[in-house]
Amino acid sequence: MESMAQYFYEKDAPSFTPDWVKTYPIPRTSEKSTINYILINDLPALVWSANMANLEIHPFLAKAPNVDVPTMVVFDLDPGEEANILKSCEVAFLVKAVLDKLKLKSLVKVSGSKGIHLHVPLNTNVTYEMTKSFAQSIAQFLEREHPDLIVSEMAKTKRKGKVFIDWSQNSEHKSTVAVYSLRAKGERPFVAMPVTWNELTKAVKKTMLHPYSLNRRPL
Repeated sequence: MESMAQYFYEKDAPSFTPDWVKTYPIPRTSEKSTINYILINDLPALVWSANMANLEIHPFLAKAPNVDVPTMVVFDLDPGEEANILKSCEVAFLVKAVLDKLKLKSLVKVSGSKGIHLHVPLNTNVTYEMTKSFAQSIAQFLEREHPDLIVSEMAKTKRKGKVFIDWSQNSEHKSTVAVYSLRAKGERPFVAMPVTWNELTKAVKKTMLHPYSLNRRPL
């Protein structure tokens, strides 16, 4: 990649995709057509994808062929202007506390950009309508409890100095960056990486930590 102006995003499998790389058609949200998404089900498909310089992999929250059944709930904790990743960590622990009371397991990763992703694995058949409403209700509850720290509304004008809990990531058409995926957001690639809650605790306690050093994991 010679310059950042040359990167692009593509959802549809290219015409030169080999026959042994499986795809699955998903209807477009705004057009009467489909997108043939690549299924990375094995190591050869992953290697082929890497050879195509696929820096960012964004899977859906569901698996083919049951694309209408999410396998997890995700909370995208996005710091607004004048906020940073440490505030996102603080919010992550608040979300975790609610989930713990509901006896739901939660996993966390740094997004490789500027925020935190919190995932809740599911082992029952649910709908996107259910998971999206569930995530929104938690975001709104925490916003009421911590109005100076958290916002649940979409308007970017309300995010200054706060962390936006993006519950809309649980919509059927949305995707979330995969763990260990590189990010094409700067001159050097950074990585979306899973972390433990203990690692997150230690990071928050280090008051001298650079606001972005937790999220910026260079190769």
